[in-house]
Amino acid sequence: MNFILDHPFGCKDRVVTEDHYIPQQQFSLVAGTSHKYGYDEIYNWLSYSQNYLPHMCDLLNNLPKPHNPHKTIYIMHMPPAGLRLGQLFYQDLDIGSIDIYEFLKQQQSLLSLHGHIHECPDTEKGKRINQILNTTCIQPGQTELFDTHMIYALLDLQNKEYRRYVIGV
Repeated sequence: MNFILDHPFGCKDRVVTEDHYIPQQQFSLVAGTSHKYGYDEIYNWLSYSQNYLPHMCDLLNNLPKPHNPHKTIYIMHMPPAGLRLGQLFYQDLDIGSIDIYEFLKQQQSLLSLHGHIHECPDTEKGKRINQILNTTCIQPGQTELFDTHMIYALLDLQNKEYRRYVIGV
């Protein structure tokens, strides 16, 4: 699931909201969304986001229902709130979704994989792995454009082991 809460960047293609979410200060005066015929510019993003964005909880509730939630793996771009899987490097802020946290808490899946905040696992307070009851949540981190290394994770589901690797490329 590739949807995220609002961010300060101009492209808003995958942005959704939550009931108590406060939009961030924007870097650009104009936001936009792309579609198959072009790009729509949005000049009053705050009003648009409050009135037209879908809610994360609605998207999560419309996901296919697994036959066995305890054997399910969710792959979600945005991490759950409160687990330090979305820790920013440049300020003491953990970016995460309350709705994703509540969804995973209710589902109690085997595993959830996340990304979004590239630097998170390498920050002082960030984490690579955390739990929501019996659900293991993993954020391996990502490299930036032109980096000289690559980050990947190996998961052994039978033994419930997780390893993170950083290699030169």
